[in-house]
Amino acid sequence: MRIWTRRWGRAMDHMDGVQSRRTRKAVAAMRCDLGRFRTRDLRCAVALDERARTFLSDHR
Repeated sequence: MRIWTRRWGRAMDHMDGVQSRRTRKAVAAMRCDLGRFRTRDLRCAVALDERARTFLSDHR
């Protein structure tokens, strides 16, 4: 799980400033994928999900 959250985290680093529907869709899909890990209360998944939630709210 840590490898995936690291990769998703790096991808989000590169998305900063990008304003596209495709990017928002990818982040939303990532949040769906993180759902099963978020319910297990894994810190790395919870932190990444929070970051994705913030990204989506900032890029409406």
